[in-house]
Amino acid sequence: MSTTQEDVRHTSYEHAVRHFASRSEWLDYARWLRRHARVSLGLLPGPPRCALRARLFGRWEGDGYSCEKASFESLPGFFVTGNTFRPLHRGRRKRKQPGILCPHGHWPDGRLHDHDPAGSVIARCIQLARMGATVFSWDMVGYNDSCQIPHREFRAADPHWGLSLMGLQAWNTIRATDFLLSLPEVNAGRIGVTGCSGGGTQTFAHMAVDERIAAAAPICMISYRFQGGCLCENAPLLRLHATNVELARLFAPKPLFVGSCTGDWTADTPERELPALRAVYRLYGAKGRVFGLHVDAGHNYNRRMREAVYGFFNRWLFGAASVRPVGESAVGRPPLRDRMVWWGRKVPARMRPKALRELWRRRCEAALRPHLKGAAAARKGLGPLLPHALGITPASVDQCRAADPKSVSIAVSGQSLLVTPARRSRPGGGEVEFALTYNRSALAQRVHEVLAALQNASGHRTLVGKGDAGPACLLAGALSRRVKALDVDMCGFDPAEENSWRRHFDTPCIRQVGGLATAFAMVGTRPLELRSAPATLKELAARYAR
Repeated sequence: MSTTQEDVRHTSYEHAVRHFASRSEWLDYARWLRRHARVSLGLLPGPPRCALRARLFGRWEGDGYSCEKASFESLPGFFVTGNTFRPLHRGRRKRKQPGILCPHGHWPDGRLHDHDPAGSVIARCIQLARMGATVFSWDMVGYNDSCQIPHREFRAADPHWGLSLMGLQAWNTIRATDFLLSLPEVNAGRIGVTGCSGGGTQTFAHMAVDERIAAAAPICMISYRFQGGCLCENAPLLRLHATNVELARLFAPKPLFVGSCTGDWTADTPERELPALRAVYRLYGAKGRVFGLHVDAGHNYNRRMREAVYGFFNRWLFGAASVRPVGESAVGRPPLRDRMVWWGRKVPARMRPKALRELWRRRCEAALRPHLKGAAAARKGLGPLLPHALGITPASVDQCRAADPKSVSIAVSGQSLLVTPARRSRPGGGEVEFALTYNRSALAQRVHEVLAALQNASGHRTLVGKGDAGPACLLAGALSRRVKALDVDMCGFDPAEENSWRRHFDTPCIRQVGGLATAFAMVGTRPLELRSAPATLKELAARYAR
């Protein structure tokens, strides 16, 4: 099913299975998608890691395992909180042990959820620890001890800089992996991750962006029918040209377990999603590394599912001969006071959205700094990221070539392509929830249509952008080598003003990938006329026109 301008996608959009004719075709797409996911989640350019300042304390010992409270800072002053479960070794430890990440998802009690036939987070952690792994289970933002920022009322989003709730949680998961690997007993080559529902989303997102993961088990979330219904599952740009299935396919050829059930959007997984995953694994000669269990139940991570996952990890992280299910032992749990990180301690103050945005921006600016030292550095480091912020791929432009543009009017005059605003502009993604996760913004759609017109035009041209079509023409000209000169109206755009960005360059991640400095560097030495532009903008253009 192809996506057209009028075909607005959304979280429950029915996607078609995507086929790849060869390994090279898949690898080209996979390279694009992995980079796209990292841009969408605020992970490119690669941000610096602050000191974790990790604390492990409050050790409690049970039947074959221990539980400790843990906290660390994923950003300066922003705490990730949870529990570390370890095996109690009866003899001398002979070798390093696997480490397993257990994101919890939208259970009412988060990582503390227990004694529910549909799922128990703590039962999973205890069993994996008793099998010999160090396990880390932490709070999603706004759950339990993570009390600085609310979850479902996340007001700190800063789309131009790539800050979203999903992006923040993806960063927390990367830092959780850093934390796990900082523990001396953990084997860096045997890191696993598993979660259900929203925890399944965290699982496949981490599989897509962090190459340190060796085996993974996303449960009840790999589907063509539904992509996730929470802010923490819908980063802007993420699914413009992909679904959860494609993101999970990026894990090939590493061992993958996919859990599904009859009672939710994974009802068709054995017939649709699992074959699609195996088709990509087959390209690597690794079809036998995809495993699945389909249970007759509602949305769940029930005991039968957990025992199948224990068997999967037993084979691929512990070195067992098969993936035969491992029975879950019923053992005592630590008291609540021995799991809650801030019990009897000073709770961190709530963080204002503005403060979190400032933290995130400083992190992004530090990541950009090496790439903005000059035009050559910007072209090399940031140039490949700019199309991702605009949802542009060569294939998408080719598919649009025959389309009737809706957001701009395009005319040819001699060797010039004149672009003016259309009477009717297409809103970014339509009036649907999480529109910009699945559809291009209005600005990006304009850029897309100008690029398609340039593909149709013969010869090399001057690109002229009139009125508020000017910003789109600047970006299109930066991306197209068919353009030999640009003459664009900047409508008084002032890069120092937030409202000016929202009015003229309102598209996700645009500032995260270097903003107009990147665009000017991509234009390079080609003639560029900026009309209705302040002196500061012309100075910026001159600095990168090399």
